[in-house]
Amino acid sequence: MITNEAEHAQIYANIQLLRFGEKLSVNFAEVPEKYRNLSVPRLIMQPILENAFKYALENDTMKGLLHVSFSESAGYFFITVEDNGKGMDEDTIAHIRDALSDLKPEREISGLINIHRRLKLRFSENSGLRIGIGGLGGLRVDMCIEIPEEYHV
Repeated sequence: MITNEAEHAQIYANIQLLRFGEKLSVNFAEVPEKYRNLSVPRLIMQPILENAFKYALENDTMKGLLHVSFSESAGYFFITVEDNGKGMDEDTIAHIRDALSDLKPEREISGLINIHRRLKLRFSENSGLRIGIGGLGGLRVDMCIEIPEEYHV
């Protein structure tokens, strides 16, 4: 369930808060009540948080910000992880997007590709990861989940 996944990811983020101290601020939204029982693959959030801490926030000299939010739009449920780290340049983001679109079995599997594939398998071909530069200036990763029929009201 998404509530278990979010709770696990929040515990991980709290451990990182202990490690980073005053150098980090984490804003972790609550899962909307309507989706609290949504069944999602395990460990889809923590690896994305790990990447944010390791690549964007760990060596940054300014105060790190990490936001985790949940939203719904046009038949999709979104789990968004966004940071204010140095971010990635457009070439690196384009490379990641290419890797996500190339789902050949022989391709090397990174954590992001693994999560992307599992979301597609569990929900639909239209589900998966969307990557870009966020409003905080760092990387934004949206886990896009096509909302199952039973959640359409």
